[in-house]
Amino acid sequence: MLGSFLSSLDQTVVATALPAIVRDLGTASELSWVVTTFLLTSTVATSLWGKLSDLHGRKPVYLACTAIFLCIYLFLVSASAW
Repeated sequence: MLGSFLSSLDQTVVATALPAIVRDLGTASELSWVVTTFLLTSTVATSLWGKLSDLHGRKPVYLACTAIFLCIYLFLVSASAW
């Protein structure tokens, strides 16, 4: 259940940031590049974390991924408050 929540949180953050990213890039035609890059990095990361979980077990990798995600998310939330 926590994994589903974090996944939806990740999608919400990306969807919220897309207009600002496109504005910084200058044209709306760059939106497809941003979405494609996000999907490509998600696919690669999923493959890497899957291989790590095969080597070290599912639970430790799941807990490590959750901790990494939460630390980065909290850091970014606190950085945006500055």
